[in-house]
Amino acid sequence: MKFFKALLCLSMAIITVFSCCSAALAYESEGYPMVYLAGFGDTNIYYEDDPEQKSLFFPLDTDRLLGNLKNVDDYILKSVREKEPDLLYSCIYNYVWDNFGMLRMEPDGTAVDGVVSAPVELNYTGNNRYVFNYDWRLDPFVLAEQLRQYIIDVKEETNSEKVELVSSSFSANTALAYLKLYENELDDLDSFVFCVPSIGGISMVSELFSGELNIGATSLKNFVASTEGLEFLGEFMDLLDEAGVLQPIVEAMLVPTLRAALSRAFDDICRDFISTIPAIWTCITDEYFEKAMIHIYGEDYSSPDQPYAEHIARVTGFHYNIKLKANDIIALTKENNPDLHMAVVCKYGTAAIPVSKHETVLTDGVVSIELSSFGATCADYGSTLPADYIQAKHQEINMLSPDRQIDASTCLFPYNTWFIKGLFHSDQPDDYHYKVLPAIAYGDLDINSDPEFPQYLISDGEQGIYAYTEEEGKDETFLYKVWMIIKKIILLPKTVWTKIFG
Repeated sequence: MKFFKALLCLSMAIITVFSCCSAALAYESEGYPMVYLAGFGDTNIYYEDDPEQKSLFFPLDTDRLLGNLKNVDDYILKSVREKEPDLLYSCIYNYVWDNFGMLRMEPDGTAVDGVVSAPVELNYTGNNRYVFNYDWRLDPFVLAEQLRQYIIDVKEETNSEKVELVSSSFSANTALAYLKLYENELDDLDSFVFCVPSIGGISMVSELFSGELNIGATSLKNFVASTEGLEFLGEFMDLLDEAGVLQPIVEAMLVPTLRAALSRAFDDICRDFISTIPAIWTCITDEYFEKAMIHIYGEDYSSPDQPYAEHIARVTGFHYNIKLKANDIIALTKENNPDLHMAVVCKYGTAAIPVSKHETVLTDGVVSIELSSFGATCADYGSTLPADYIQAKHQEINMLSPDRQIDASTCLFPYNTWFIKGLFHSDQPDDYHYKVLPAIAYGDLDINSDPEFPQYLISDGEQGIYAYTEEEGKDETFLYKVWMIIKKIILLPKTVWTKIFG
């Protein structure tokens, strides 16, 4: 039953996965102050009559959440044994509602009565850096207005003419809204850096909202194999996949009763409170946006008679007028502000969280690299671009990654987009804090400016981040060679069968 508990925890984590990007940067900087937009989920949310914030709904208390799951195993067993999905559905739904229900929003975009978030106030974290913390549930335009005042306050506090602006993950949507809302008032920005931006959306959240959440053998295998410490288990799962039995095993564990309960619970959880949070809708990709709207609100979702009509108008307006025009808005910003240094930093090399049909897309574990880089051409996860592939643009300089997985020449800013291999979406090692982001923000770098910061960097988890100059092969240690021999022996019957019968 540990598998089911882990599966349930993973599923519940989907709605808060973006909180992993909320850690503040740590580095020494000189010059203009930096305003860092924290990722999704960095502000405390609590009961209004609890000023000491002991009743926090957010950040999540992992021990409390896991403790509340102690009876789930019994419900799963009884539900499956008696073929009663309603029993497990009630357990899942009530668990999520009790733990997260107070995070929902009213139709006008405000919090439910009695629940508040920590106020937006100057948060100086040292080294000339200010972190913009905000109620991550709000509409990006509301947050952009708060950000404008925050920048003004930082300038007054520091007696500075400009700031360096760095956004992380979800907050890139706020940054994009800021560019649109204050397009004629950007003189106080010296640099504008998008770090792992999720403007294009996130497949697993899109599928969750569309009723198409999926757990596939390939994505599960890839995720395990790319997780530090589980590489050998990933090899074993790869073996099972090659033998053709991994998918049947996964499907067998998700028996019809369990699958029905999970599907219904996810749908109702989305409809009843997750979908009421405006910011969540920025995670929906264009491919799924219409499907998600219909799935949550019905075919007449645009009707003014909808209970959440105001909310729907807000999120659809942002999607079609801002999100889908992101590249144009950003490009126009650069054209109108040629002295504004704009850059993008992406991470890759980690398999997607295994609850998406887009299981082979190259991602940082959460966001697709094609979307986060604003247009890079990418191979599938675990694959490379074709042997005869030729770089699409800017042939005067090589923009192919050493592993031939990415062609950066098709990015919106090919000379100002960096890729770090080996980092998950939320990973922020010291070298990332101290070297990469400040160098780009303060140094006005492009990919040719400094040999220490070429377009492609790599993290090994021990020595930090450094130039990625050659393809990294798997280190064939003695244990790995032994494993390959065992693998061939186990696969021998299948190999013989294939050779004889085709």
